Amino acid sequence: MTRTDKKFYQFTRRQVKDILTYDVNGRVRYSKEDHLKLLLSACLVNGFAEGVSRSLNRSPTGETLLSYIKTQDREKLLQEFDRTVHKNVRMLRRRRKLTTPVPVAVDWHDIMYYGDPKETPMVIGT
Repeated sequence: MTRTDKKFYQFTRRQVKDILTYDVNGRVRYSKEDHLKLLLSACLVNGFAEGVSRSLNRSPTGETLLSYIKTQDREKLLQEFDRTVHKNVRMLRRRRKLTTPVPVAVDWHDIMYYGDPKETPMVIGT
């Protein structure tokens, strides 16, 4: 991992850690930090948690991570997500990196929709 990769990973970790709203029991093998490492590693390489967990040293399985994520309270998750987005928008404005409105879309659906670009202009398609 390059120095830039490490800096990006650390920045992303700080932003995402509060979004994982579940608690990890003190008697478990893997900490919440291990869960976060697996989640971010899978996201950054655009891979599956199960495959990435095999390549990491000390890591929960993808199934374990998924079962913890499913225990999160939906409302609490949305509140933390909104709080994190607002915090980042404020930071970007202070740094004068966000001077004009920027369209952002977050898809909360867990079922992929590829759509037909001819009938649905906002869908890119595959």
